[in-house]
Amino acid sequence: MSMHTCFDEMNERLKPHNAKIKGGFGYDQGNHKLVRTYYVPTEKLDTSVRSKAAPLVLMSHCPFCGTSLDVVA
Repeated sequence: MSMHTCFDEMNERLKPHNAKIKGGFGYDQGNHKLVRTYYVPTEKLDTSVRSKAAPLVLMSHCPFCGTSLDVVA
């Protein structure tokens, strides 16, 4: 099975615009390994309300090709 490369390809295309897709690594406790995760950042609607930071939305599928991604919940 080959590694999913859409995000790497898109990051290369975004470099001239001084931008990249946010991503990171998470730990999959079931398989005892690190997995690459990509997320959609969110922001608070009402910043005057003191509460936890806005949640991140983890992608379960590639938004470019639709391939299922390993997601750590």
